[in-house]
Amino acid sequence: MTVDEVKALCMKSLEKARVGKDPDSIQHGRDFYKYMFGHYPDLRKYFKGAEKFTPEDVQKSERFTKQGFFLSISP
Repeated sequence: MTVDEVKALCMKSLEKARVGKDPDSIQHGRDFYKYMFGHYPDLRKYFKGAEKFTPEDVQKSERFTKQGFFLSISP
């Protein structure tokens, strides 16, 4: 792939994987953790206090709202 192709793909991905403080961007961060907790339950052990969380618990959790936000704005 050329540099321009990579750049175009990255910019296109930002249409769906939004970055920022708006509700859609924050929800995207939550969705990342919901996916991870649903598809890779063995990774839950790395989240102290959330070892038994389900994706629905992640959606309702203020902790993962904040973590998802910080994940979405991290470089």
